[in-house]
Amino acid sequence: LIAEQYWRHFQIASVGIRPHVVYGPERVQGLTAGPSLATRAAMEGRDFTIGYTGRAGYDYVEDVALAFVRSAWETPPGSQIVDLPGEVASTEEFAAAIRAAVPGSTGQINVAGPPIPSNIPPQPHWISHLYPDWRATSLAEGVRRTAAFYQTT
Repeated sequence: LIAEQYWRHFQIASVGIRPHVVYGPERVQGLTAGPSLATRAAMEGRDFTIGYTGRAGYDYVEDVALAFVRSAWETPPGSQIVDLPGEVASTEEFAAAIRAAVPGSTGQINVAGPPIPSNIPPQPHWISHLYPDWRATSLAEGVRRTAAFYQTT
């Protein structure tokens, strides 16, 4: 609402971005860091349990960064609120993506805990409405990139 008022009164355009669960290299704090920490643990040969269950949208960290940068450089008129088109998956599906990206991690990466509150808006306004050429990184590719990052660190 504040952004809308800045547009109406001062013609200051803005884009508000609503990422879902952000994952990727160096995501280390908070409950939703679990998938990123699990990927790191798999690369290190350690056991890890992601501490929540349920379905959520997952946004790769580079996509989130690109969304912020692009919105700063290509801000359309008005005040816009957009959702990133994260790939919706269950926590178990995320764990399966880790197991697929990291051979030998079967049995090391587990899921347990309460369901995560749904973070998918009932009527999303996807960033692709503003930027038709927007392409999100798939969950499989994002997990592969995260694993590759931890392989080199």
